Amino acid sequence: MVNIIGNFTYIIFCDTSTRRDIMPISAANTKNGWRLCASCETLAPPRSWHCPICNICILKRDHHCIFTGCCIGHYNHRYFVMFLLYLFVATTYGFCYNNMFIWNRIHFEFPMSIIKLIFPLAVFVFGFDGSINQFYLLLYIVSAVGMLYTAVLCIYHFYLVFNGSVANESNKKIFIYNLGWKQNIKEVLGERWYLAWVLPYINSQLPHNGVIWDTWNSWQYTYSKCK
Repeated sequence: MVNIIGNFTYIIFCDTSTRRDIMPISAANTKNGWRLCASCETLAPPRSWHCPICNICILKRDHHCIFTGCCIGHYNHRYFVMFLLYLFVATTYGFCYNNMFIWNRIHFEFPMSIIKLIFPLAVFVFGFDGSINQFYLLLYIVSAVGMLYTAVLCIYHFYLVFNGSVANESNKKIFIYNLGWKQNIKEVLGERWYLAWVLPYINSQLPHNGVIWDTWNSWQYTYSKCK
């Protein structure tokens, strides 16, 4: 519960838009991917996209999250994936205990039990079965759907993290920012990635500022020079 609420709060309060940085003109002349955003009337760095809902460009924009009401970008990406992970853990935990509870109270009767499982809300609302057991069954179905939905989201977004991309880049088959799975994790969770998943309050510095990015070629060149 602490991780769900904590990560949810950080998602909302993290400013991941371009308003937090002054866009350097010199970088725009030397780095690929810079462009002029007509809506913001300013330079937009690589991997940033304009959000029509937030009405501003978002650094490394993944998507606009309808559950949090804000964009997922460079500075709150860590909290978003951890929010999904712990939501999945919580719904799976609830689903397991709901199984033990619900099937001790409800006896299976074909075909009525099938109808109640497929249309639990309709059966309850329209009075076909207004018992407390049907209400429990409705909550059971909601938790099961929540578990499956968060599982799909976890698989998709962790796939993006491991491949060093965001949703828009993946759709356009852009994988130039893939620096290897370990470095890709650091790009999202920060330098202390091995602790960042424990609690959202643990500080973990991100390796980039959301404006200047390494590609596979530039990162390999820098890494070889350091060695």
